[in-house]
Amino acid sequence: MNYIFSTATQALMLSGKAVQVAHKTGILLPIARCLVTGRFLEVAKPPSSTNPLIFPTQLIFGALQGYQTYQTHTGFKNVRSDIQGTQNSINTGVANIREDIGGVKEDIKNVQIGVDTVIDQVAGIKYNIKGMSDGITAIQHNLGVLQATTALIGVGTIANVAISAASLHQILKLREDVRQMRVEIRDGFIDLKKALKDQGAEILNHIDEVAADIKFEQHRVVLIHAYSQFLAATKLIQQSLLTDPHIRDQGLASARHLLSVALADYRNNQLLSETSALGKLRRMECAWAIEQTIIMTYQIQKQSGAVTQGLKSLQVSIRQDIVDVSNAVQSQEEIDLLYPEISRICTQDLVVLSSWQEQSEWIQSLPASDLKLLESSELSPVPQEMTSALSNFEVPEQKIYDELKPKSHFESLRDQLKLMASPDLRSKYEYEVVEKAQASGHKALKADVVKQSSDMAIANLYYYFQF
Repeated sequence: MNYIFSTATQALMLSGKAVQVAHKTGILLPIARCLVTGRFLEVAKPPSSTNPLIFPTQLIFGALQGYQTYQTHTGFKNVRSDIQGTQNSINTGVANIREDIGGVKEDIKNVQIGVDTVIDQVAGIKYNIKGMSDGITAIQHNLGVLQATTALIGVGTIANVAISAASLHQILKLREDVRQMRVEIRDGFIDLKKALKDQGAEILNHIDEVAADIKFEQHRVVLIHAYSQFLAATKLIQQSLLTDPHIRDQGLASARHLLSVALADYRNNQLLSETSALGKLRRMECAWAIEQTIIMTYQIQKQSGAVTQGLKSLQVSIRQDIVDVSNAVQSQEEIDLLYPEISRICTQDLVVLSSWQEQSEWIQSLPASDLKLLESSELSPVPQEMTSALSNFEVPEQKIYDELKPKSHFESLRDQLKLMASPDLRSKYEYEVVEKAQASGHKALKADVVKQSSDMAIANLYYYFQF
């Protein structure tokens, strides 16, 4: 991933005075370090084209800033306490000694100035904590929008009329409407008839039909309960950010319990068995967002080992969930909806999670001296503005799919979804293609050639040799 640093930091890099730090594998991380002082300078922002569907990049790429923030906040609290103690001692001295009153008053004045300076610094740190709180709010919005679209999908096979309203483009648009407070999330759902009023009477009637379905109402009750648990947990996390470490840890432990309850609802196997492939994906996306939130609680506590393990497990879960969803696909219409969305998850969400994991592993690998330096560094993150491309809700994945769709058939397209998510499965397909190609006299299809081929080519060749 090509990270974006500020102009000043880029100039330092070009002059050889700063460098972008790297993971032990050689992968570059979004952190700049001064070669002169050794201090860490800046947390970069991801490329403007990165717009993951589920995971807010402002939370993930600000993780290092947050790591430094909490340590510094604790330090400021201690300094403030020391200064207050000094002031109390001076006041006692004034009362008991009554000597050199003018000098003591001047000392008191200087101490108060010191207190005010630290308060100002703490206020700045609180602003950084608010940034992390805003990132958690973004997860709330993402989950609310994804869950709300289940009221379009319903239970069972999705109706053709709901295809455009449940598309990736529409999800991105709804997410921005929620962010701009043009649409409100209530009980984990939004007023779809209001949000999609420009979609026409047919889609509005479909929303009413889904709402009247008794089976969907059963699902809706469970989802409302799950979202309420999730919302209570995220509020606990946000409150915990402003407390001292002992109380904070208790709050985060309680939040993880609530998140686990919500996660069990979203992964309820009985309910999942009654939904379509797209419905399964929506529930899984909600589950992934909750698992990310659990990981963030460990990030707040600076438990890098737990963060790393959680991220590894989440990426494995996402890949397996995509394979399971793909196996449940029964129609071309479902593939038309799923392909762009799964493509974005594989090319953006999983990449963002991998980068977060690499950052966490890098922190774990730092020697004590560098870790102390990281904690004391005043990392200034590059601002992240919404670019014109993202505000227009462009979906390049849709254009790619529209181009390849005529070149493949249903079975191939369905398997391409699985190949995108599962490197192990792709390796099996590659082996099968090479074996059949060599046996059939297609000598040019050697292992190195097949390995460089696209998922579409692999799936098409696989079915070509099957039939």
